[in-house]
Amino acid sequence: MKRSVGFTVGLFVLTVLLSHPANAAGAGWVDMNSQVVSLYQAGQYEKALPLAQEALALAESIYGADHPYVATSLNNLAALYQSAGRLDEAETLHRRALAIDRGLFGEQDPRVAVDRHNLAQLALFAQPLPPTGDKQEEPDREEWSWDKEMPRAKKQEEAETERRSKFFGWETETSIRGGYRRDHFRWSIAGDKSGNNPNILSELTWENLESQTLTGSALLTRKSFIALRGSAEYGWIFAGQNQDSDYLLNDRRGEFSRSNNASDGGQLLDVAGGIGYPWTPESTLYEFRLIPLAGYSYHQQNLTITHGFQTIPSTGPFNSLDSRYRAEWRGPWIGLDLDFKPYDKIRAYGGFEYHWASYLANARWNLRSDFSQPKSFRHIADGWGVVGTLGFLYRLSDKWFIDGNAKFQTWCTDPGIDRTFFSNGTVSETRFNQAKWDSYAVSLGVRCRF
Repeated sequence: MKRSVGFTVGLFVLTVLLSHPANAAGAGWVDMNSQVVSLYQAGQYEKALPLAQEALALAESIYGADHPYVATSLNNLAALYQSAGRLDEAETLHRRALAIDRGLFGEQDPRVAVDRHNLAQLALFAQPLPPTGDKQEEPDREEWSWDKEMPRAKKQEEAETERRSKFFGWETETSIRGGYRRDHFRWSIAGDKSGNNPNILSELTWENLESQTLTGSALLTRKSFIALRGSAEYGWIFAGQNQDSDYLLNDRRGEFSRSNNASDGGQLLDVAGGIGYPWTPESTLYEFRLIPLAGYSYHQQNLTITHGFQTIPSTGPFNSLDSRYRAEWRGPWIGLDLDFKPYDKIRAYGGFEYHWASYLANARWNLRSDFSQPKSFRHIADGWGVVGTLGFLYRLSDKWFIDGNAKFQTWCTDPGIDRTFFSNGTVSETRFNQAKWDSYAVSLGVRCRF
């Protein structure tokens, strides 16, 4: 009687859990495990038992205590103990296997469901059969009821998990990271509306703008239904240089004025939100997910120009310089997010976005007495942007991860309008040639999944 029930349960465990893919280092374990299965199926339990114990020791020596192969060996050995009537030892091994799979794959993984099933079947196996007259017969397997026979604590746990899933229906990931960012920014204007006299009259560049950043993001998904993503990054600029050049002739020839200045203040802001569809293809090797997205974003650079130094003509420092330039990029975007799990504790992710942008910038030039204050001139143009991200997650527990991220952005405008406001109330316009902005950032923090 016990041998018959043990064979049914053990065969299920062995054939299901053997499907874990193996690597080259575990080839010996795979061969040994196959022998255990063959002996078990042949009813040679005494020969299979020491081999199963050896397979468990080998898996632990190769992969450590917490690995899917170790959980497989634990379940296989537990099935043999169960067949031999060693139920307490079988329960200990099944519970250890459950703890490993739950920690590696989460509560909803099919492997965890198998482990729970094994424990439930073991609990049934340990109970005496109900009397049926002068003799007891094994009940028909097809008439067994999971709900009726599952131990009360396990039924309550399953019911609570199902209730929470139906009530919320969302998987949420939130992340907060601190980081470092470097930006490069430039713009230029022409001498007239047609882009001539000269084609570059004035050009401003901000190089090596270094900033400390704080980033927060959130991803809400309902599997195979909808994904909502939002992020915000704020940066404090602590270093950078500015150059302001004016030219008399086309193509940056005839430079008659140049100042080299500090730009070690100001702020940066990126905010974006999107909606998409989470698609998870079937894969036997990796957990893999793609999310096509569409959304809207806003980006701002508050740039400063201070501690002036006149290089052409060489007149030296002028510390009264304190000008400001605020650029804004806003508009819709489309993109694609992807993530996959190459190893048990590591998950890689990345994304690509293409943006359509409306560009608006306002400037306060404090040393030009003929300019209006605080709004000296304005730039208006259309443009585009590309944003790429690459990151990794290292699992600390079921909920908590280390989150590392690298991001690149490049933005550019088409020709637009430079509108200058004078202190006497008049306004003039010329061609705004282009604004160009590049950004590189790295960050590190934590992510919580619930």
